[in-house]
Amino acid sequence: MDEALLVHVMTCNKASEMWVKLTSIYEQSTEMSLQILQGQFFSFKYDESKDIATHISNLTTLVNKIKEAGECISEAMVIARIIISLPRRFQHFVSAWESVPSANQNLNNLTSRLMAEEKRMFERKQNQNNSGVCMEKEYSVQGEEDIIYLKKNDKLYVEAIKNKNLFLINIKVDTRENCEENNLLAGYASGIRSIQDWHERLAHQNFQHVRSLLKSLNIEFKDDKNAFYDYCLQGKQCRQPFRISTTEVNELCNTISADLCGPMEVPSVGGSKYFLVLKDHYSKEGNPLCDNSKHKGRDYLEKVNQQIRRCYAGL
Repeated sequence: MDEALLVHVMTCNKASEMWVKLTSIYEQSTEMSLQILQGQFFSFKYDESKDIATHISNLTTLVNKIKEAGECISEAMVIARIIISLPRRFQHFVSAWESVPSANQNLNNLTSRLMAEEKRMFERKQNQNNSGVCMEKEYSVQGEEDIIYLKKNDKLYVEAIKNKNLFLINIKVDTRENCEENNLLAGYASGIRSIQDWHERLAHQNFQHVRSLLKSLNIEFKDDKNAFYDYCLQGKQCRQPFRISTTEVNELCNTISADLCGPMEVPSVGGSKYFLVLKDHYSKEGNPLCDNSKHKGRDYLEKVNQQIRRCYAGL
């Protein structure tokens, strides 16, 4: 027995008294240790110098110590403690986590999602603060107190003014004549454009629709009633019209079209992930089916066939 323990049992006359004395000391020590561990659990905070995986690992280690001391902590309480201890930059993640189904709100899923979110934050921060890309392209970043300049070969390309924590780029206006040679029309801010320019920008839609769209949005443009685009005409000349169908439908259920869609990302209220639409070309009757499996289409087709024939039996 250690000398530290002899002090407590020196006055005992019997072994039973020694046992009771030592038991009371160790039980009190265990109870105090449990209270300390519980206090550390409820006051657990995020350490900015460590990553999210280490943060969760430290908390789970503390939870295991509490369990060894005889106190049980549920997984839901551990998850709540992790969520509460997250810094402010994870506030959007917390809102998204609340919308996760209860069945998927477990510690493993939370850990993987937090690690993925931390990785995205790190990449986003690198993109915002990294000037290496400009240096690789032989650009130089020069700045003063509230303004920065992006130059190449002593020529100014971008001027940005600081506004709070962001830099607002001062884009210079260029004309079509100056940028047409390098085909940079779409990337420059400019004045009023012609109907021909808007026709090209809007994926070569017809001029009448382009005029209507620009007028509805109150966008000024230079109209030309004789505007014409050669390549659009050449493309239309190469197209062939749809052939007229020669199939004649003269009886019920002779031709039935089917359209199966799925699986849907979010199932319906009834748990269906697929829906099937059947349409008889003679009666124009349409019948939808919603189910969690796509293998019932054949049975449903026979059922619809019988249903349509019963409805139109007297006609």
